[in-house]
Amino acid sequence: MIIKPKYSIDNPPDVFEKRVFIGGNYQSGATIQDIADIVEDCEYQPIIPWEFGITPGIERHSSKKIQQILKQCRYAILEVSTTVGYFPEMDAAERFSTICMCLWDDHIEVITGHPISPEVANHSVFAYSKPYHKVDILQYEVRKFLEIQTGMRAYIDTNIISRIRDGRCSAGELEAIAGITEHKELLFTSNKTQRELQQYQNPSGMVQLRAIYNLFMNIPEQNLVKLFPAVFDGVSFNEATFGGSAPREDPLFSELKEVFDVDDAEHIFQAAKNGMDFFVTLDKSTILDRANEMKDKLTEMGVRLRFVLPTELLEEIKNTFGRE
Repeated sequence: MIIKPKYSIDNPPDVFEKRVFIGGNYQSGATIQDIADIVEDCEYQPIIPWEFGITPGIERHSSKKIQQILKQCRYAILEVSTTVGYFPEMDAAERFSTICMCLWDDHIEVITGHPISPEVANHSVFAYSKPYHKVDILQYEVRKFLEIQTGMRAYIDTNIISRIRDGRCSAGELEAIAGITEHKELLFTSNKTQRELQQYQNPSGMVQLRAIYNLFMNIPEQNLVKLFPAVFDGVSFNEATFGGSAPREDPLFSELKEVFDVDDAEHIFQAAKNGMDFFVTLDKSTILDRANEMKDKLTEMGVRLRFVLPTELLEEIKNTFGRE
């Protein structure tokens, strides 16, 4: 059967930040359509392969085309109920740093006698997964996933992880950290955090740090230095040959270093560039106090982050999603 395309692969509808790729188990077309209806109801743009004239799993090279579409989406929701194999979309979502949610039918083991595929269950993007057994539960989870994307995404500073391991964390903040990690879909960190944790000398401690680090989703790393074209009113001739380019530090990073220590500025730069809403840290004197003192300057820079302790983030989460 030839599917007439509604959209072009090179020109998907809406803007990147609003596109939600929907895929995974294409044999469950009705479920995918249920997901698409909720995505649209939440004022996001559902992106489904067959609307691009692709027949997943049947058409030759369909996987490559699907990944090309997924790369152009900020979010992905994958229905991954299976007992064998895995979905290449999961690899693509990981590679493209797509914010991904996996849904799976928790009746699969009852129906088939086998649990969900280990290739799926052990995949990194399965970290944020939700079971369902009825359409209304599936719809609720999709709606919740999309609602938290606006206004509640939090960047986790390195000291949150390291102080848990070292015991340098108050009982109240430790309890709050346990509370916020129940909402893993909200929590992000960066390769900068990973590099700092790798400096830890104790091998057994390193394993524990890595386990805590893996609780959080990774954001794409933004370059601190960019290449600027050598033009008359831009880069001077002693920096690059005419028609070439010269490296320049990103202006935002330069400005952040005027307020924060270099390492802290890099974390804040990564969080701001990736559109985080909160910056969560235990560093009071060199981050929280400075951010409060320089609030107006940070706003002028375009930094809209709210700098908070874990206890403060947990309070925000409770206010948003209700108190348990």
